[in-house]
Amino acid sequence: MTLRLQPKPARDLVSMRYSLPGNAAAAKLVVRDSQGRTVQEFTVGGEQGQVQWPLQRLASGVYSVSLIQGGRATETQQLIVQP
Repeated sequence: MTLRLQPKPARDLVSMRYSLPGNAAAAKLVVRDSQGRTVQEFTVGGEQGQVQWPLQRLASGVYSVSLIQGGRATETQQLIVQP
């Protein structure tokens, strides 16, 4: 399982690319703020895919994006949102 965020840092839009094992059930991309509060969740599936997320309503700062399957985070990336 892999997770890639582009661009880094981001301003207006972030692209979250993921890959899952071929036999994987649905997974989630979970975005959390620096206090650990969930600010957005995306349900994803398939062996690979991409989510485009507009950031206009998100405050600038540091966030974490986790790829979660089976109730556990398999990969986490840092997302820096600039003003």
